[in-house]
Amino acid sequence: MFACWLVAALPAGVHANDFDQFQAARGAYEALNYERAAQLFRALLADTVPFDRRPLVLESRKYLAATYMFLRRPQDAEAQFELLLQADHEYVLDPLAFPSEVVMKFTEVKARLDGERARNEQQRIERETSERARLEQADKQHREGLQRLFDLASTERIEQQNSRWVAMVPFGAGQFQNGDKGLGLALAIGEGALLTTSVVTFLLHESLRDEPPPADPAAARFAEHAFRYTNQIAFGLFLATTMAGIVDAQVRFKPSMVYQRARPLPPELLELKVSLAPNTLGISARF
Repeated sequence: MFACWLVAALPAGVHANDFDQFQAARGAYEALNYERAAQLFRALLADTVPFDRRPLVLESRKYLAATYMFLRRPQDAEAQFELLLQADHEYVLDPLAFPSEVVMKFTEVKARLDGERARNEQQRIERETSERARLEQADKQHREGLQRLFDLASTERIEQQNSRWVAMVPFGAGQFQNGDKGLGLALAIGEGALLTTSVVTFLLHESLRDEPPPADPAAARFAEHAFRYTNQIAFGLFLATTMAGIVDAQVRFKPSMVYQRARPLPPELLELKVSLAPNTLGISARF
């Protein structure tokens, strides 16, 4: 039965004399002539290469390994089992066809190779995970770099030269020029209110000259005094505030001011292309 299966499984490249040699080697093995069996199996495997999955090769390695076990050469048997399992890691040894010592050696080698294969697979997964993380980090850094370039391209840097003459203008002009907008706004409102009060009270005071003699001289004098004193106080405060603002602008004068202004960009200005491969990362941008 086994011979019929093996003949049917022989590929076209295997000659009939190879099968005859296998039968002769197996006959020596079954006749307990292990030295002869080992010699014939080695001759049969002489021209084979690792990972040869042909049934005749796999069977020859199996019987040669068993033969080595009977010859008390366990290391050679282990080497043949390794070659057998490297070619077909799912190969199963029939425990009824071989002694327990042979089965145990095969099981030992298979367990070791399965463990090595599992460790290699785990290491491969870890390497791929690490490489993927490295590529993702590189991709992130490239994107951040391109974003910074885009931000620079979309922002215009303006340098404004300040003037000492402008710093002498009231109503917070010097403060606005120096970038102190809060103080400049306060001075503008305060000086404007004081100047307006001064002008209005002056006009009201002057309008009293054209009035006919008042029926109540005391009330007229009170109005005249109120307009005059209010005008004087408002104008004095205006002058004091104006001088204080000018001195502050001169003391804290800044020769120049630098600020950034947004610059509109066309949407097609930046074209970003990212290509991610197992071992390479490609990013290109066009400005």
